[in-house]
Amino acid sequence: MNNVTDKIFSKWGRWAVISFWVLFASILIITAPPLDETTYELIKEDVLKTLNRYMSIVRVISLRVIRKDAGLSSEDYESAREIDKWLHSEDAPKAIESVISVFSVPGSEVELISQDKTTMNIVVNLLGDPTDKLFQDAVGEIRLITDKQRTNDLQIESGGPAGLIVDLLSVFQQIDGLLLLVTVILVLILLCPWHFLFF
Repeated sequence: MNNVTDKIFSKWGRWAVISFWVLFASILIITAPPLDETTYELIKEDVLKTLNRYMSIVRVISLRVIRKDAGLSSEDYESAREIDKWLHSEDAPKAIESVISVFSVPGSEVELISQDKTTMNIVVNLLGDPTDKLFQDAVGEIRLITDKQRTNDLQIESGGPAGLIVDLLSVFQQIDGLLLLVTVILVLILLCPWHFLFF
C-alpha cells in the first residue's frame, strides 16, 4: 500500500494523476450531450416565461432595415421591392404571417421611410415559437435572402425581437462546451493541491 501511495505522490505520479483527469475531462466534453438535449430545455422554459410576460409568443416582429447614407435611389427601391416580392412569394418561410412595406401597404411611407429618405423599414410578422428550430431557420433564411441585395453603399440589417431572440438562443447553444470545459478545469485546480505543480 505504501508503495502505491509513494508512486502516486512522487514527482511523476502527481503529473500522471493530473494527466489522467485532463484526459477524463476531454472524453467527458466529447461525449457529453449538447445543450439542446439537456440544459437547453431549462433555458427554453425561462425564455418562454419571459416572452409570455413581455410579448406575444405567437407573433414576433422581424425588421429589415435598408439604409444608404447618400439617400435611397431608384435602384435601391428596386432592391427593396425584390425583397418584398420574395417575402410574399411561395418560396418564403411558412412562418411569415404578413409583411408590411411601402410596396404592399400604400400610404405607409411616412411610417416606414425616414424623413431624410436614407432609411426604409420592412416589417415581417412571424408566427410560431421562437425557440423552435423551424422558426429559427425561418429567421436565418430571411436574413440570407435579403442580405443578397446588400451592396457597398446599400446597407441591409436585421432588427426586431425575432432576430434578437434567435441570436440569444444561438449563443446559449454554443457556449455549453466552453462552460463545461471551464468547470472541469476549475474542479481540477481545486482537487489538485498547488504544491503538486512545483515538485
